[in-house]
Amino acid sequence: MGSYFKKSGLYVCLGNTKEGQTVISEYDRVEAFKGKYEKDEETLISGVAITMDTSQAKDQGKAKTFIKSVAFLD
Repeated sequence: MGSYFKKSGLYVCLGNTKEGQTVISEYDRVEAFKGKYEKDEETLISGVAITMDTSQAKDQGKAKTFIKSVAFLD
């Protein structure tokens, strides 16, 4: 853990598609944080990770994805 951020972690699944399909997702991080942690204000973000669930992937668990863009909007 870092010096400033002692607790963290919010996992969000935003899309599950078939091969060749495009996913476009919008997620209200501020409202989700307030609801999950029962706080009136948001907190700083110390990092973001984008991952894939390959637990059911075929071809010996091989998977790939292409990310065209990620935007954080105010």
